[in-house]
Amino acid sequence: MCLSPDGSLLATVHHSGQLALWDIPSLNRRQVWNLQDQPGFDEENPVHARSLKKNTKENPWKHNLIDVNFWSNEALILTRCSGSLTVSSVKTLQNLLGESCEWFEPCSRVSARHGKGFLGLECDSKLMSLKRRRRDTDEESEGSIHEEDSDDEEDATMVAKTTKYVKQVLYYVTDFERFQPPRKKPKIIERIYRLVALKETTPGELYARRIDNEEYGEALALAKKYGLDSDLVYQRQWRKSRVSVATIQDYLSKITKRSWVLHECLERVPEDVDAAKELLLYGLRGTDLEALLAIGKGEDGGRFIMSGDTSHGDIYEDMEEDTEERRKEREEKRRQDMLQQVDFTNLKLEQKELCRSRLKLLTYLDRLDTYEEILGGPSAAEERFMDKYFRKFRSQNIVEAAVEYARDGDWNAVDFIFTYHGKDTLPHRLAIISNFPETMLPFEYRSLLPEAGFRQGDPDVKEWHEESWRGKDWCEEDICKSNVDPQTVDLGDFLYEDYPHLLKYRTATPTSALLTDWYKFRASEIEDFSRQVDNALELITLGIEKNVEGLEELHDDLVTMETLIYECFTEPSITFQDFQKLEDIDKLRLLMSKPTKEMYIKNVKNWMIPFLQRCERRNKGAAIEIMREYLVTMAKDDLTYPMLIFENSKEDKPNPIIQGNHHKLSIGLDCVYKCERNDQLNNAWAIFQYLPKRGYGFIGEELSRLHGQRDQLEYHLVGAGILEDNGLPTPIHVLKDTQNNTEEAKQMFVKLTRKAASRKQPLKESGWRQLLKNVLQLQQKVYKCIDQQICCEIFTESLLCSGSTDNFRLASEMMVTSESESTAAGNNLGGILHSAMHSETQVNYTRSVALVLDASREYFNSSANLMDPCMELARACLKLITDTPDSVQTELDLIGALSILDDFKVDILPLQVRLCDDRIDLVVKALESSNTTYKQTSKLLRLAKLLRVSGEDEPERNGRVMVLIAETALKAKDYRVAYQTCSDLMSQCYLPAWNVCKQLGECEEFKDLTARRSLLSYALTYCDADVIETLMKSRSLLETQILYQTVDTHMDVDKQSKEETVAADQPTQYNSPLQKTRAVTREVLTNTTMTTKAVLATVSDKQWWKNTLNWMRPLSFTTETDGVDGNYGMEKQACHPFYETVINDGYVNQNDINYGKFSSLPVDSSTVKFLSHSLLRTGKLEETRTNGSCVQPTSEVLLELAREAITEDMSLGLGYLLALPQPLDAEEVLEKLPRTAVSLQLAAYYYALQIYTSMTSYLGSNVSDLYLHSPNKVIDVVISHVTSQSNPDWSESVKALIPKLQHYVELLADFMQGEMLRGLGRGVDVARFTRDNNYKQETIVGLAMTSEKDVFEISLSLAKRYTLSLWEVYMTHLEYLFSESGLSTKEIEERVKSLGFLPTLVSQSSDFYQRANTYILPSIRGTDHTRLMYYYSLLDNCNSSDIGDLMKPDLHLKLLKKIKSAIPGLDYTKLVGGQENPLDVLQPVLLSGNVHVMAKLANKIPDQMQGGFLTASSVFCIYIKKYFWEKDPSTKKMLETTADWLHRYESCGEFFSRLTAADYIKFIDSITFTEQAIEMLDEDCRGDIVRRAVKYTRQQSNKQKQNEQGEEITYDDAVTHLQQSQRHLDTLKSELITGFKTSHQERKQKYHKEYDLSRAEQDKLKVLVKKMVTDGEEVNTINELLELSPIESWKTLTVYQQAIQDIIAMFRKESESTPVTIESEAFELLRQVLHSVSNHLQQSGSFVNSDDIISELRQFCADMTLPLKPRMDTLLLLEKSFEMSDEDHELLLYYRSDAIISTAWDDHRLSLDDVKSDEGRQAVFKSLLESCTKMKHLEALSTLLQTWPTLNTAKQFSTDPPNHPWIQLLVAMVMCKDEDKIGDETVTVLKTIHPSQSLSLQCIQHMYLLMMEENMSLSALKFIFISEYEELYDKAIEIMHEPSEFGPNYYDDELFQLILDNNIGTKIVNTPYYPPLFEYLLANQNEETKSHVEKLANELQEAGYDSEAGSLLLSYRGTHPALKTLDAALSIVSKWFKK
Repeated sequence: MCLSPDGSLLATVHHSGQLALWDIPSLNRRQVWNLQDQPGFDEENPVHARSLKKNTKENPWKHNLIDVNFWSNEALILTRCSGSLTVSSVKTLQNLLGESCEWFEPCSRVSARHGKGFLGLECDSKLMSLKRRRRDTDEESEGSIHEEDSDDEEDATMVAKTTKYVKQVLYYVTDFERFQPPRKKPKIIERIYRLVALKETTPGELYARRIDNEEYGEALALAKKYGLDSDLVYQRQWRKSRVSVATIQDYLSKITKRSWVLHECLERVPEDVDAAKELLLYGLRGTDLEALLAIGKGEDGGRFIMSGDTSHGDIYEDMEEDTEERRKEREEKRRQDMLQQVDFTNLKLEQKELCRSRLKLLTYLDRLDTYEEILGGPSAAEERFMDKYFRKFRSQNIVEAAVEYARDGDWNAVDFIFTYHGKDTLPHRLAIISNFPETMLPFEYRSLLPEAGFRQGDPDVKEWHEESWRGKDWCEEDICKSNVDPQTVDLGDFLYEDYPHLLKYRTATPTSALLTDWYKFRASEIEDFSRQVDNALELITLGIEKNVEGLEELHDDLVTMETLIYECFTEPSITFQDFQKLEDIDKLRLLMSKPTKEMYIKNVKNWMIPFLQRCERRNKGAAIEIMREYLVTMAKDDLTYPMLIFENSKEDKPNPIIQGNHHKLSIGLDCVYKCERNDQLNNAWAIFQYLPKRGYGFIGEELSRLHGQRDQLEYHLVGAGILEDNGLPTPIHVLKDTQNNTEEAKQMFVKLTRKAASRKQPLKESGWRQLLKNVLQLQQKVYKCIDQQICCEIFTESLLCSGSTDNFRLASEMMVTSESESTAAGNNLGGILHSAMHSETQVNYTRSVALVLDASREYFNSSANLMDPCMELARACLKLITDTPDSVQTELDLIGALSILDDFKVDILPLQVRLCDDRIDLVVKALESSNTTYKQTSKLLRLAKLLRVSGEDEPERNGRVMVLIAETALKAKDYRVAYQTCSDLMSQCYLPAWNVCKQLGECEEFKDLTARRSLLSYALTYCDADVIETLMKSRSLLETQILYQTVDTHMDVDKQSKEETVAADQPTQYNSPLQKTRAVTREVLTNTTMTTKAVLATVSDKQWWKNTLNWMRPLSFTTETDGVDGNYGMEKQACHPFYETVINDGYVNQNDINYGKFSSLPVDSSTVKFLSHSLLRTGKLEETRTNGSCVQPTSEVLLELAREAITEDMSLGLGYLLALPQPLDAEEVLEKLPRTAVSLQLAAYYYALQIYTSMTSYLGSNVSDLYLHSPNKVIDVVISHVTSQSNPDWSESVKALIPKLQHYVELLADFMQGEMLRGLGRGVDVARFTRDNNYKQETIVGLAMTSEKDVFEISLSLAKRYTLSLWEVYMTHLEYLFSESGLSTKEIEERVKSLGFLPTLVSQSSDFYQRANTYILPSIRGTDHTRLMYYYSLLDNCNSSDIGDLMKPDLHLKLLKKIKSAIPGLDYTKLVGGQENPLDVLQPVLLSGNVHVMAKLANKIPDQMQGGFLTASSVFCIYIKKYFWEKDPSTKKMLETTADWLHRYESCGEFFSRLTAADYIKFIDSITFTEQAIEMLDEDCRGDIVRRAVKYTRQQSNKQKQNEQGEEITYDDAVTHLQQSQRHLDTLKSELITGFKTSHQERKQKYHKEYDLSRAEQDKLKVLVKKMVTDGEEVNTINELLELSPIESWKTLTVYQQAIQDIIAMFRKESESTPVTIESEAFELLRQVLHSVSNHLQQSGSFVNSDDIISELRQFCADMTLPLKPRMDTLLLLEKSFEMSDEDHELLLYYRSDAIISTAWDDHRLSLDDVKSDEGRQAVFKSLLESCTKMKHLEALSTLLQTWPTLNTAKQFSTDPPNHPWIQLLVAMVMCKDEDKIGDETVTVLKTIHPSQSLSLQCIQHMYLLMMEENMSLSALKFIFISEYEELYDKAIEIMHEPSEFGPNYYDDELFQLILDNNIGTKIVNTPYYPPLFEYLLANQNEETKSHVEKLANELQEAGYDSEAGSLLLSYRGTHPALKTLDAALSIVSKWFKK
């Protein structure tokens, strides 16, 4: 039961089905209806009625009411067990929903009405078997319920039941399986509950819903019942169905709306050609005259009106034609009558639109017919018709379509287009044909090529035959078209935009000349673009066949080019344009550029001769000239091919190449003489033989001349043969050119004879005789211009220069070798000339000497050194002259001098010796050649003599040389030689020697004081007067130096080199003895009263010994240990030479003893050793002198001596050490010795001796016997003794020595071990090994890194020796085996097993694992699975608790065993390493054969990047991603069509069931929303994929519900995700997004891409829209995008607010993720945002308003913590963009003021109230003015006043200067005493504020007087002139006339410019300011100054200053000063101003 809404009625339902109504609260029954009385109680559900089975039992209660509720107070909601539901009246119980009820599932429940509807709860039950439930998908058949509900027993008949029961009884009795009853199938009931809402709706809404649900019948009924538009039903049916004739009749014909039908006819393209034609014809029937007239009369009502007659004559060919003639005439008359009724000049808009539609339909119909023909006719079109292409073709520009077909090479299609659309295409015929591919044979489209007429009466160019598909329609008449569409479109204009050169071929009637031009152009274009000459040639050939004129020359060039490319194979890179530019000769050279000798003549006949013939046709006589030039040019380099030409041009040859004797002779002579090679003699002779010979009869003058040249050629060939026979091949033209040139002839003979002399095989006597004959013959045949005598001299000279002494003998016979020698002819020529020569040809004596000298000098000069063979030849030449004249002797001495120079190793060329101007320089070079050359005095003197130094003056020569020797010795510090040489000079009294004697005498390093004294004495005798005093002082100084020369001098030298180091290291209170000595010396030199005893007193000072030791200490022994030749490495035992034979392999210093004199070599007094000896001896002498009372410390000296001696005499050094008072002091020396066996043993021996001698009382032995034993024995005895004592009672000194002994013994053992290491040859630094423990450890470990067993054992022994961890050695060795050994895994395994160190390594499991993981694993390639398995097998021996990894070694081994066989290429290390995504590692190697294996292993592979392990789903996901994008295996190319990609998607479907919902989403997103997907797939394909994915996920969603998998992401989530993707893809077709895609702006294309990839995800969309906002996109665009893809809680205003907040964050530098952090760029983004908002507001937009934007930015601008500049800039930008409030203007003024003040004052800050009012600003001004102390304060205050509005005080006190704010500021500037003040500040301020703040006259005058008082006259004058108050000008000019002072500081350029601008230049002519003004005008000459000059000159002339005006003009024009006279000035003024 239920109550009515007002509570007045109670409805009850009884079990019997009765319905009763009761009044409330009286409970009176108002009405009751039994079941049978209720209307429609027995209605059956039509759906269930069809599916019920025949034997289904009837439910007796199925019509009873099951639930009731109130719709309203007047209506009830009734629902029955059958599922029927009605809304019935409470009065009659009639159904208010209509005739039929609504149907729910049986036994549904309903709620009361709420709002406009109520809710119904229904339950859908299904009975199915368990097996079927597992197998079923969500696709269920309608009858499945009843099929599953039926029970087997219920369906069975009686017979069947009986049979069943019998079988059961038999089975019970027999237990036989045959009778066993079948097992009953278990069944499950599945119930689905639905909550359905039924809402009150209008007929229109219900109508639309029916249409959406495709319930068209019910929708039509509703339309009929309620008078709704039935077109909507047919429109939906039409769009849902495929277009055909039937659908046109069934649906489209029933639609009455004309615009909609025409739109479909125009826009929809059916999938087959017949339907397309029918649709167009249907559209034409609705756009005929009947419809046009109906529209004009207003009778159409927007309906689609069909024409009354379906016959359209020849327009509609496919329609039936009326065969009755009368009917046709009647129809034609009717049509004409209708046309007459139409006024085309006054058509309505709808009529024009109808005509346009008809025109378009006619165009589409014509295009369809054309497309049918292109496809091959109607029958072929049915199969090949493509609707997508026809959609494009029918609306495409027909010219563009023709161009596309042409570019595709479809000439047949172009033919049809020309034929049926010729009106539009034929004017562009040539341009269209030009678009055929250049690689296409022109023969294929030959039918399209234009043809010229050739018969009489034919046009120049034949026209194309045009046809039409139909007759002209009424709408195509001009009167209709001109009114419907008056604008005409140039269809072919696009052709000429990109190819303007084709514009000249744009014509429908080309002329013959134009046709010729096009053929030429097209042929060149084909060759240029395709480089296929044959195509271009074929085009020209076709043109010639088509009677086109003027193509012959081009044809010839193309033939030549074709020959060049395809036959000659030369120059494939040359273009035809370049080829045409070539001359004919160059073309011929190209043709013949790659000849072979065998094929040359054949090529000439096949290529060259045809080419020459073509040239001859064009130009008469060109052939022979081209051939001449070709042969002559080729002959320059080679005569081989010209010779072949002439050979084949002989008269006896058929078709000679060159015809005519004249041409043969002329060309042949030119070829021979033009040849520049010298190896073509044979070819030249051959050409000579082939030339025509002189014949009989008349031959003509020209031919006779050529024969004469042929004879001359023979002589030249003979001469060339002579030269070639003698090794001097010469081009023939050289003989011709030089035969009359004497000098050239001489050179030729010289070359000939010299060539013979330089042969490798020297000529014998007979050879020279033959050469002489050849020379004479050559002279007679060719070179007749030269005398025979000269030939003999040249021949003789060649003999002398031949380099053979045998030839010298022959030459001597040709010469007179002495003056006394007889000149008889017979004797001179001897056997060379015999009877062929006369005696007059012998060379006379003078010429003979000259020839000999020339030859010897040539040999001498060409010699490289003395030992050069040429030097001996020079000497031999000179000896040919037997009487040896002086000239010859000079040359011989010069050769001798070379010998001495060579001895001195002076590297100089003999030629340089000869050319030396002053040969004393050669002596200097000899001295400089060596440090000891100066010692060879006699040799140097001889050298000077041979060089003729100083001519024949021997004393002068010797003196100069000896001075040089002395100077050189002095420089070398060889004072002995220098002194000896000076002694010789002094003995010879060579006066210039005094200078060198002075230098040596003053040399402090020369220690022979006596000798120095004698040298200075000589210098004093002969020196110049000005140096006598200096020499005297030097001589006096020598006497004082004698006192301390032994020690102090050398200390001084060393001190000078190390002065800085000593000064830094030593304390200041110590002074070296040198310093004291030098101080005394200086005192001696300055005070003559002191004596030498003062110097000696310094040495005996008490501190002298101590200071000397302090000085020696830092010297150490560095001065002696830098050598490389001594025993400083301590490799051997050093001994005295006396013991050399006693000590084996010892080091002996041979410099210690001179056995020649049997004495020790003198000790170098400059060494520390010498100084130490001297100091030691001094100390001992001091002790002796004082009887031991003064004992000096000797340890330092002994240590120094030990350092020096120990490397040269070890016994002596050991003695020095044993003499030390403190034995431990020796450590200072011993520890610094090199670590060698000798040094370490010495140290151990020293300490052993010290311990032994110290323990003599304990040992009880004689110490003297100790030194008789070997050191090793002593060391062993002492070591054994000290180690055997447990508690010895020894002294402290002995206890201190014992560790030292043990230390050195240990080091010695280490060293010996190191020697063993060195023997390994592995670069071990043994010395460092013994002392550096870290190095020792690294070395031992490094030795373990080897594959050699013995080296590894050494490493182990060393580790044990030095207690190094064996674990470390083993581990290092294992690391080496894996990483660097190069051993195979099996070899490593065997080695580890053989060494057996694995248990040791495993003992430290944690360390072993860490080291292996760090060093071994990275060295193993991830694809080397075998080695990885062995590696993990080693780790498997470790304790698992020590391995912290997620994966244990045993798991690795299991994985590797399976991966090794399944996926051998997988990088296992990367897979489990955690550094890379394991899925990325797997993807490249996954294949269909291994993906299943890998999926099974996935749950064991850790995903350390994501956490956890991989899943099989993720493996299958990455595999199908890879598989989807793979290339087609058959074509090896990427898929192209949508069908292919969808097929690929379907092929991935077998793996979908293995994917989770999350992975399935990833897969779909990866193939639809990635950059690759966007690039490879179109939007339709991606949409199809997503739709299929949605369908699949829905199916899986039901399964998931049944299986209750409980995953994080379910398939319901996947459905939601993919539906979002689908909706997003649909939005891509929107106008906005399509506009982004097709935009030419890269920015908008990026928007499209980002939007596409966003997949409508909120975060990505937010980023995109904010980016668009900051890019300045229009607000409407942002709004459209948000409407297209809404963002939750975001409106257009929200986007702008968020963008501004991001920009503010950039200003605040709070946004780390913002890519732009630069303030200027952030401001630019804000500017773009505000600009777009401003534009939006200007266009009356309402999405964003300025108040919202300003409110967002106001808080930012008011934030005082932020920098001022961005806030000010923001406010200024807001001010420009929007109308700001007064509050914002005040804020802006405040910011500006605060910025200005903060830049000048650090301690002044403003508040907003300070600048709001004029009073506040006045107060701020006064406060700041009082605080101004610097000029920058005043300048800032000036800027502040300019920023503010004008103060009221400025207006109030405009004539009261003291109270005017600007005057107060200017006065402060004038009175300011700041250093930065420059004086012009007031002028600058006045210029800035003028005229905006115009000051009164009183103010200007006040400032002027003040500045004049302050002596600022310049600024005062500028102030007046800027103010422009002319009343004050006179006062200023008065001051300028009589200034108190005047100078450059009183004027500047600015003042002069103001004077000129104010036109007062004439008033200052008589002032001091005029001359500088004059100079200013001359110095600044430009256009502005020129006008000022002319104006000033005019003013001066008017004022009576004619001379000044003229002078100004003369000077400005640059007149010379001499012409600047008064007359000239007056003249120029009169001339100028007359003009």
